[in-house]
Amino acid sequence: MTGAQLVVSNQPRTPVRYGRSATPLPLVQKSGNLGEVRLFRQNGSRMSLDLSPAVRTNLEDAFATLKTPYKWRAVTSYFKDEVPPGDYTSNVHVVPFVGDRVVLLHAKESGWGPSGGTLLEGEAIETAVTRELAEEIGGEATRFELFGQWDSSTTAEVAYRPWLPHPDFAIALGWADVTITGSSDDDGGVEMESILEVSILPIQRAVKRLEENGEHHLAALYRVAYEVRRAAKN
Repeated sequence: MTGAQLVVSNQPRTPVRYGRSATPLPLVQKSGNLGEVRLFRQNGSRMSLDLSPAVRTNLEDAFATLKTPYKWRAVTSYFKDEVPPGDYTSNVHVVPFVGDRVVLLHAKESGWGPSGGTLLEGEAIETAVTRELAEEIGGEATRFELFGQWDSSTTAEVAYRPWLPHPDFAIALGWADVTITGSSDDDGGVEMESILEVSILPIQRAVKRLEENGEHHLAALYRVAYEVRRAAKN
């Protein structure tokens, strides 16, 4: 597998290689320091996004988009602001941040979008996040938080992998603070998508690129992730 290209907005390109992170981040259910996963505050039996009324108003159009079905190949997904249980989760997608800029990945098979992929057999969500970030962008996650899911179903006759839930499943969603190291080596994942380019952009430019490529659901997801992260850091 060839190395991707890291493109920092207004700066020269630097090669990035794939890799695998050996140490998962601990999973906690409270606000914490770097190196922890935080699941958003619980309200009864469901998780809810911890956003102010003003931010929610600003994101009304994004939430309206996320309420519509998101279709990709045989899969149809609906956004929910709930963190899915592990045994219902087949994939994890996270919006990576380097400082206050977001990371966009250009994958050969799926185009522009966030980092993420399929869980390995018996793999915890938090382990998958650190592994995917290392493999896809040569990055080390210093903190990440889960805030929702794509509640999904597929018309495919068999599961993508035998250990995955089928035909209904969830794709866990979150954000991650990342340090780009570019020093890891790829030792094989499930999807093995070829990452052509990794771009680090201001949120406005990332959203514009996604919208220009017809990825309106992902553009909305990036906007929500940006505000969820900002609220978590205040």
